[in-house]
Amino acid sequence: MVKKVLFVATVFRFLHFEKSDMEILKKKEYEIHTATNMTGYDWLSDDGSLDYLELHKHQIDFGRSPFSKNTFEAYRQLKVLLKEEHFDVIHTHTPVASAILRLAAISTRRKGTKVIYTDHGFHFHKSSPRKNWILYYPMEYILAYYSDMIITINREDYNVIQNFPVKKKKYIPSVGVDIDSIANLIVDKKKIRGEFNIPEDVFLILSIGELSIRKNQEVIIRALSNVKNSNVYYLLCGTGDRQSYLENLTKELGVNDRVIFAGYQTHDKVKQIAHSADLGALPSLIEGSAASASAPRKRPTTQVSAMLYICCSRLPNISGRANSRIFFVMGPWVRLCCMGIISSCFYLRHFSRILRGIPWVCSA
Repeated sequence: MVKKVLFVATVFRFLHFEKSDMEILKKKEYEIHTATNMTGYDWLSDDGSLDYLELHKHQIDFGRSPFSKNTFEAYRQLKVLLKEEHFDVIHTHTPVASAILRLAAISTRRKGTKVIYTDHGFHFHKSSPRKNWILYYPMEYILAYYSDMIITINREDYNVIQNFPVKKKKYIPSVGVDIDSIANLIVDKKKIRGEFNIPEDVFLILSIGELSIRKNQEVIIRALSNVKNSNVYYLLCGTGDRQSYLENLTKELGVNDRVIFAGYQTHDKVKQIAHSADLGALPSLIEGSAASASAPRKRPTTQVSAMLYICCSRLPNISGRANSRIFFVMGPWVRLCCMGIISSCFYLRHFSRILRGIPWVCSA
């Protein structure tokens, strides 16, 4: 009898993170199913890039909030799916989809199905508002009863789940990249910049990630407008529901000629773009992963794979670490780190201060 595995996430594109796992399961002759929302924004929907895995795709009308009107419909759809198909393993991601799935799979687990939940960053952490703990902690604690394993990708979350009622608790360092393949990449900087109409001799700041409130690219744009230097450009790789707002903001601040929205870029392309930039910026308000190098405190840094691309390209970078409320700079301008800039990462004056402190920007 063919073994079946179900991958669950709020939106289909998230499952790109699971490509390697799917390939391994495919080699082991598992039948792979997905349950996600494949509609809505183009940048979230199925782009066909995983079709070679012969996935069995199921449309589930997940919303991105647990209080969405789609929640009950998504629960109903999952119940129907779990009744029609028996899965040996269900691997669920993203908070909303995972909450609905675990409730829908209560009876399924009694039939032998194992439910694995990977947490990509709880909404409650050391620096989050008390309301987040009041609202989300009890939900995650209760839902742990309906999980066979919880995987965390940073140490802080792993410490939290030690008190959760789940049998198996795992910590897996989140994202990783082939360092040598990025660091040793030879790129024609002039050609790459030319593709985005960026002059070769300007100072280029790069951000990689979804255009959203959480990723907080707005603070870099506002900081750029405070740095009265026409030779400083900002390139954003990614798409999202914040794009129109950010585009309008650049026009309002008069920096639209120096802020370039590159849209979705492949991993290989992002590696090339990283080599053509002068500074990497990741101003996220919160991230779930623990993927970074050194940090000024004894707790996991909250970075994503975007910063790994930047670091491996030997770019200096500025980053807001919202969870621990530490600002830090990595790269040639370490002196900026020693200034003791300690604040929440969305403070505009600190990003502006950092940019003004970079010798190249000051002298350009």
